[in-house]
Amino acid sequence: MKTARILTVGEYYKDSGSGGIVSVLRCYAGQMKPFRFVASSRGSFFFNKILYDFGGLVKMLFKLPGTDIVHIHTAGRGSFRKHQWYLRLARFAGKKTILHMHSAEFKQYFNEEATQNIRNSILHTLNSVDILIVLSEAWKDWYKGIGVKARIEVLNNIVPETDGIDISSGKGPLNLLFLGELGPRKGVFDILAALHGHKEDFKGKVHLDIGGTGQEERLRREIIDKGLEPLIDFHGYVSGRQKDSLLRKADVIILPSYNEGLPISLLEGMSYGCAVISSPVGGIPEIVDESNGRLVPPGDIDAIAEAIRSFIGKDISSYKKASLDKVQAFFPGQVLSRLQSLYDSL
Repeated sequence: MKTARILTVGEYYKDSGSGGIVSVLRCYAGQMKPFRFVASSRGSFFFNKILYDFGGLVKMLFKLPGTDIVHIHTAGRGSFRKHQWYLRLARFAGKKTILHMHSAEFKQYFNEEATQNIRNSILHTLNSVDILIVLSEAWKDWYKGIGVKARIEVLNNIVPETDGIDISSGKGPLNLLFLGELGPRKGVFDILAALHGHKEDFKGKVHLDIGGTGQEERLRREIIDKGLEPLIDFHGYVSGRQKDSLLRKADVIILPSYNEGLPISLLEGMSYGCAVISSPVGGIPEIVDESNGRLVPPGDIDAIAEAIRSFIGKDISSYKKASLDKVQAFFPGQVLSRLQSLYDSL
């Protein structure tokens, strides 16, 4: 890729940080040479936030003379408000700007939380960029619907291609894997409720591995209170070899979220040949259908249990192959070729 005059702005990605933006930036950095980058945030510690919120603007100022295009990765709420300043600085310097929207909760932020003045400010910002990148056609339609007149382009999230994948249906229990933030939004506690309601039926037939951070104490407590220890292993934050091992073990990646952009964890699971249980929110229906998984309404505990049951004792190799086929468009070769064409167009 021709990236010598591209400046990328986003969350610090070089340590063990987690989240969709971090995963995307980490993959970009591994593929784009040179990868000129300014970190606009790092972690949640107060002094880190101050250092990166303001220090990033200073670093960007010094890098702008060698820059043609500023590509900013952002989410909602505070992330978006902060990155408005980066956009203003880039536009003031006469640079082309790309705003890359990753937020799963931007609809809620815009429709329910923001005042009219804030909504006007958001629309002014979105309409000032040269390209607004979104993660799915559904998100593109939504941004158009709220009044965005700027050029909107869909760019797939990116996941590394994985070697040595076995899509055969193994014997033994159905291995489910949840990867993500531990909280209500991702539906992890709904999975526990579904397992609890059918634990005698599922015992010995289903096993769930959980990796993630967030409401860890609540998760541990519910696993014990619901008597789910025989069905679940909680691993905390996972990365590297441990994450690779869990993904290779899994038959089904499960993420019954209430809202999403296009979750990296599902794409990662699909890149390892997992069938999918998820919900029809954000861009998920564009990558999951009856050929590779099940879509359940958010919060529908019975539907989650039934989706799990539908895979027990079945040969699901065709679902796994369909996931691998669908995820090809999210591998670096295709995504970065598309991104290069967007850069070239500016």
